Amino acid sequence: MKLRSLGYRTDLMVRGQETAVEDRGDLLLVRTPSNPDFRWGNFLLFGGPPAAGDLPRWTALFRQNLPGCRHYAFGWEGGAGQVGEFLANGFRLILSDVLVRAAGPAPARELPVGLRLKPFRRRDWRAWAEVELLEERERPEGEREELTSFARYTEQRCAERQELIRSGRAQWWGAFLGEQLVSSAGLVWEGKLGRFQHVATHPDYRRRGFCRALLSGVLGSEEALALEQLVIVADPHYHAAALYLQLGFVPAEQQYGLERTKQLP
Repeated sequence: MKLRSLGYRTDLMVRGQETAVEDRGDLLLVRTPSNPDFRWGNFLLFGGPPAAGDLPRWTALFRQNLPGCRHYAFGWEGGAGQVGEFLANGFRLILSDVLVRAAGPAPARELPVGLRLKPFRRRDWRAWAEVELLEERERPEGEREELTSFARYTEQRCAERQELIRSGRAQWWGAFLGEQLVSSAGLVWEGKLGRFQHVATHPDYRRRGFCRALLSGVLGSEEALALEQLVIVADPHYHAAALYLQLGFVPAEQQYGLERTKQLP
């Protein structure tokens, strides 16, 4: 199945070696065998949106192809489709804005006092994992990953991200106040296409301009300037989406998905 969606195409582009993607013709099977509880590491990606009556077929395909998973997660290309039957059966619709920007530096702006921007060192990954866990704890209980599983997966992601950096396909940067990591962002690329990953700010340091300063610095980095197009995916209801627009990103498409934390009886 040839993916047209920039959102899902770059989602799969940034996956580490622990995640396998199998083309089944009319769908892609995405599996992370080392962590079957991670919803968006174990999902089905269809070529088109759900139609009326697709709930039993899609859930049966999920159980058949991902028998070790206790959840459901579906993605697809195209519009919202017929999701009413899914929502009536406890699924949550996930809507994301996919934003794009031509490579080029952001307008110059003075850094907040005391802030330093630099690529990650090995010891910075522990702080990154702590911020990831804090952010996951903030999510509503029905939407967040099981925390023990999430902590295990975060540790795995640290290793995957470092391997991507060693392979010359990625870089991660942090904004620091002293030794405190206050904001971080990754950039993964394939050819001339780049995808921002895990733009995050420590909950105690939000709304102080640190994330904007970091992203501006990354946009002016040697790695970003070598690319032609940059992609970032945002929750349309989260304040970060406005920041991305201010930095020159523009809407390209919307990305849809459905998830349920527990399987149907």
